[in-house]
Amino acid sequence: MHAFAALLQALEDGETWAARRRLLRDHLAGAEPADAAWAVQLLAGGRLRRAVPPARLRSAALQAAAVPAWLFDECQQAAGDLAETIAHLLPPPAQACDAGLAAWIEQRLLPLQGLDEEQQAAKLAAAWAVLTPTARRCFTRLAGGGWRSLDHRLLLQHALAEATGAPGAVLAQRLAAWPLRGWPPDAAAYEALTRRPDPTLAESSRPFPFQPLQPLEAAPPAWLDPQDCIVLWLSEGPRVQLVRQAGGLWLWSGDDQLALADALSAAPWAQALPEGCVLDGHLRPARDGSAAARFVAFDLLQWQGEDWRGQPPWRRQQHLSAVLAQQPAHRAATLVASDPAALAALHAQARGRGQAGLLLARREATGWWAWPADLLTADAVLVYAEAGDPHDAAAPAIYGFAVWSQAPRDEAEVAAVLQAIERREPPAPQGLRLLPLAKAGSGLSVAEHQGLQALAASTTVQRFGPVRSLKPTLVVRLGFEQLALSRRTRSGLVLQQARMLQLCPDTPLQAASTLQDMQALMSRMAPSTA
Repeated sequence: MHAFAALLQALEDGETWAARRRLLRDHLAGAEPADAAWAVQLLAGGRLRRAVPPARLRSAALQAAAVPAWLFDECQQAAGDLAETIAHLLPPPAQACDAGLAAWIEQRLLPLQGLDEEQQAAKLAAAWAVLTPTARRCFTRLAGGGWRSLDHRLLLQHALAEATGAPGAVLAQRLAAWPLRGWPPDAAAYEALTRRPDPTLAESSRPFPFQPLQPLEAAPPAWLDPQDCIVLWLSEGPRVQLVRQAGGLWLWSGDDQLALADALSAAPWAQALPEGCVLDGHLRPARDGSAAARFVAFDLLQWQGEDWRGQPPWRRQQHLSAVLAQQPAHRAATLVASDPAALAALHAQARGRGQAGLLLARREATGWWAWPADLLTADAVLVYAEAGDPHDAAAPAIYGFAVWSQAPRDEAEVAAVLQAIERREPPAPQGLRLLPLAKAGSGLSVAEHQGLQALAASTTVQRFGPVRSLKPTLVVRLGFEQLALSRRTRSGLVLQQARMLQLCPDTPLQAASTLQDMQALMSRMAPSTA
């Protein structure tokens, strides 16, 4: 546990991606297989079922620390995190336990589930007494269900390749199944993950090199005549290749990672594709807030083992249409534009049809051009500020933005909301309030970012660890790619790929967008069935 907790701390403090990769490589190379299996499980995004509710953790920590409740609460307010508070408020360990990560989880943490409060408090106190503050924080987060590790799959892939000698592409395929659904991960699972494979099988399921989509910043040039072009909708989502090969179905992204799409892997239409089939497309995210995604193909690269990249685009499109004739939702729709004006009209419709723009290719020449749709905009109120990436000293802060729950009636109503925020009073259930719906950290000049940082420092109302709650004073115009439903925001919506376009110091707060504005925009953006 101590080695894994120290690794986590080092990963948080590491300055570069290469440094974090070396730390993880050294940890995996020196860990016992069972401990390494649990490390991969957790770093790949796995979570343990909550063993102890936060209220019981707090109660047990109060007993172990022998401090009054008010002092504990003040420390937690300053730290911004229950596990962090417990880690440093309790006395240092008299002696440390050197058991590994697997033993700690399987013998101490998992047995906490189902015990009564008194038994849990006793076992927690015994565990905290032999853990360093760093390990104590890790153990507490795991026990309380507060584990929120980022998905370190790409980092794991490279670190495991260096530590074990297994090919990175093969590790990417195997890591697609992690975190393991069966419990617990063990030495045998880790050995299967890192075993060197049959090189022929590994190579056969690899994608082709990704050919970049040439961006068009404005209207296409004259030599891209619409009458001589294939025109398709440009789908949202990351670029991927679907590979049907070696008895399996693979979705590869351009950075040698396997995209996770469980629904696609189980889809009969995808499983029915013949061996040796490779499709180029996008993994379109769901707009209902779920984790489901849909593959949308725009090109055919290989068919039944034959490389089709040398075929003219019109022939590839013709065959792709036949292959996916019964699956139109998984193919980018073919459009017709008789002249540049018609092409521009289609481009203007893209956002309203839930598309990211247009794709163009000359019928007889290789290469694709992407004409992104214009950004959507909203005027939102600055309400939060958060420190940037701790691994990148040059990373800007991340800011949170909100819209009004309803249109303010007058300035007095807005002033009442601001006073309540300054006094840290909860908003009235049915009254006017600000609802967060976006985060953004890019889009402005260096001077504008510095001005925002100064504003955040001068208007801070409350701190939650690295996050500052701000007194609303500024409207910012945001640009974004799409609106989606979200279960994580109080507004029920989230702006996808948002960026700051313009600071609007002269715009009054009551003129900012409302939730009704966003809902109306989303209803107009419903994807067309055409």
